[in-house]
Amino acid sequence: MPGKLTIEIEYCHPCDYLPEATRMGQQLLSEFGLKVGELRLVPSGGGRFEVSLNGKLLHSKHESGQFPSSRLVIDKIKEQLQTGAV
Repeated sequence: MPGKLTIEIEYCHPCDYLPEATRMGQQLLSEFGLKVGELRLVPSGGGRFEVSLNGKLLHSKHESGQFPSSRLVIDKIKEQLQTGAV
């Protein structure tokens, strides 16, 4: 959708990260509302919990070793919006 945000949360299904992905998705929808055109929850494996905005990786648990907080992801999205990077 042109002009709308596409947010993707790739989560490790065998690790049971779905509740965390769902919680974060709800918080992102609450924060950004109608700016979001699409929110994808993508089951994966390997301990992954990756958050992307319009195809650009914002946070990788696989790379950092840590779950991102919703606040961190919200701040990164706001930064992208302010700089016009999205």
